[in-house]
Amino acid sequence: MKTLDKMVILKQTKLVRSVIELDKKHTLIQRIKTYILNPAKYFEKCREEPSCAKHLGLLTLIAIARALISNQVNRQSFSQMNHLMISNQSHNDANNIVVNFLGVVNSPVAITIGAIAALMASYIISAGICYALIGKLFKGGKSYKHMMAVLAISGYPSAIYNLINGFLPKEADVSFVNELALTINVFTFWTFVLMIVGSSVVFEVPREKRVVVNVILFFMVIALNFINYSAGSLYKIYG
Repeated sequence: MKTLDKMVILKQTKLVRSVIELDKKHTLIQRIKTYILNPAKYFEKCREEPSCAKHLGLLTLIAIARALISNQVNRQSFSQMNHLMISNQSHNDANNIVVNFLGVVNSPVAITIGAIAALMASYIISAGICYALIGKLFKGGKSYKHMMAVLAISGYPSAIYNLINGFLPKEADVSFVNELALTINVFTFWTFVLMIVGSSVVFEVPREKRVVVNVILFFMVIALNFINYSAGSLYKIYG
């Protein structure tokens, strides 16, 4: 009888776990749908409870993955460059120094640290500038944390684009103009729209003043995406 009771309890426990897991999956899918189809509703929760840690954590993982992938994609060109340097006997000592330096820079630990530092610095600085220009300007009673949450939540489209771009080989002689042009795309526009919606909802920006917000955020999106894109590109040029 006791064995039967244990089996019943075990089955009930498994059933409860299955229901919880299914509910979590449903909730995640629903959140993604809301994020894509109704971002204003998604940002309403951010207005009451700004949470940026989990979003920054996920963005950091994407940035690290992008940097590591870029390094692997371009490892062949890196090896060829090393071979050319070593074969040049006239500047052998200098070449060895460069090769050793690039070897350290292209280690997984250095790549991970660099990706984290670049992403965190870009978001911390961008959030500070946006909060100073928008949060203080409209005095919505919100904090720096609210602005950081808006930027982090809005950053997924650009992060996904950068991750996809990491699989593509990159030439070392790309000009600044071409590099900047590569950061202006559908994903950047999507990020721009999300930042506008998020700032308007969270900071309760009046409709007639949203043009000012749009201009500020447009240049901020371009700058933020360019910094993150260029940081990942370093591993393509030197990796």
